Amino acid sequence: MNSTRPAPKTANKKSRSARPRDAAATKATILDCAVREFAERGYDGARIERIVDAAGVNVSLAYQYFGSKEQMFIAVMEHIYGVMRTHHGDIEVRGLDPAAAMERLVRNTFRIFVKHPEIIGLLNSENVHRGKHIAKSPYIQKLYNPLLDTIAEVLQSGIDKGVFRSDCEAQDLFISLNGMGYFLLSNQYTLSVILGRNLSTPKALKRHEDHIVAVVLGYLRRDAG
Repeated sequence: MNSTRPAPKTANKKSRSARPRDAAATKATILDCAVREFAERGYDGARIERIVDAAGVNVSLAYQYFGSKEQMFIAVMEHIYGVMRTHHGDIEVRGLDPAAAMERLVRNTFRIFVKHPEIIGLLNSENVHRGKHIAKSPYIQKLYNPLLDTIAEVLQSGIDKGVFRSDCEAQDLFISLNGMGYFLLSNQYTLSVILGRNLSTPKALKRHEDHIVAVVLGYLRRDAG
C-alpha cells in the first residue's frame, strides 16, 4: 500500500500567489539599500556587493531585478524623485489664496530635503555626472510638469488679484524654491563652521524655512518690482 499522500492543491496555489509579494518585497529591500549606498558613496563609489550584503540577497538576484549598476541607479533616482513629488503637495494648494498657496509650496519644498537627507547625496552625485543617468528616464523628465503648471497657476492667480508682480516665470521660481533650501542643507556643516553656529538644529532649520518664505513672498509682491 502506498502511504505517500499527495500535497493539497491549495498549498500550491498559496505558494504561487505568495511569490509576487515576496519578489516585490525583496526588490523593495534591494532598492532601499541601494538608496543608502548611492547616497552615501555616490554613483562611482557605490558597490553592488555592499548593496546585496545589506539586503541579504545574492548578486545574481540584484541583476535579475535591475539589470546593471546603472539601471539600478536610475531606479533609485526615479524612486527619490517620486518621493519628492509626493511631498510637494501641489494639488492641495490649488484654490488657496495665492500668497498662502506659495507659502505652502515653499515650506513643502524645504521640508522634503530636511525629511529625506539622502536626496542631497543623490543629487550631488548625479550632478557630478551632469544628469546623464536621469536623462535616460522618461518618467523623471515628465514628472515635474504638473508642479510647474501649479506654480504658473498660482503666479497667474496672484497677478490677476493684483498681489504678485507679473514678470516672474514658473521655472525661475522653481529653481529658487529648491536652490535656497538645497544650498543650506548640502553645505550645512561647512557653513556651520564658517558662521560659528549650528545650522542643523530644528530651530535653525525652522528659521531658514521662514527666511525662504519671506524672501520669496517679498520678491513676488507687486510693489517689490
